Parts: sequence; C-alpha cells; structure tokens
Amino acid sequence: MRVGNVQLKHNCENDAFNELGCAFQVAQHQLIQMNQPSWRWAMRLVESTNLLTVVLRRWGYQGLIRDLLVCVQHQIAAIPALSDCLVGRDTEWLCSWCQSMACPRRQASIERLYTQHGPVIPAGLIH
Repeated sequence: MRVGNVQLKHNCENDAFNELGCAFQVAQHQLIQMNQPSWRWAMRLVESTNLLTVVLRRWGYQGLIRDLLVCVQHQIAAIPALSDCLVGRDTEWLCSWCQSMACPRRQASIERLYTQHGPVIPAGLIH
C-alpha cells in the first residue's frame, strides 16, 4: 500500500492501481484463509479499497467505485467475528466507512489525505 500511495502522489495512476490491486488481493486472501479473521486485515482491505477508489475517481469510473464498495462492504459484513477489534471499530464501523466512501466529497477528502499525509493505518500496524 505504501508503494501504491507514493505512486499515487506522483500521479502514476496505472502503477498505483497495480500495486494497490495487489494489496487488495492479499488482504482478501488473508481474510478468507484465516480461521479467525483479524481486524488488521479487514482494515487493510478497507484501506486498499480507499486507495483504489482514489485511482478510479481520477479515471472517472464512479460507477465502478460504487460496485467495489458494495462488494467490500458485503465481504466485511459476512465475517462472523474479527479478532483484535479496536473499541468501536468492528465490522459495522468498517461497513459504514465503505458506505461513506460512495460520496464524491468523501472521496475527494480521502484523496487529499493520502496525497498530503499518507496511509490512514499507523505505520506500526503495517508490515
């Protein structure tokens, strides 16, 4: 995700999309394969989705953004229980985050956040 975010900052959307797509797939794979899926991987799925949303928005694919967000929201909602959830940041919170990202204003706000500051996930949680 960090590499994709740097590429996004440098307006290299194609390379960013490829990197972020890989991060998205790794997070999905981890959530599917784990006996008890962790909040960390669910948040990584949401974070990579946020970044993919920024790229898709830049390309003008608003319809794809809605579909992607709905798919991620359904995948997260289907997880029976996440381990290591932070207080107030359970699957319901992650799903509401996905819903909020459907708003173009929210997308623009997230884009500014990423291009000015970097990932939302604290560095200690990314490995």
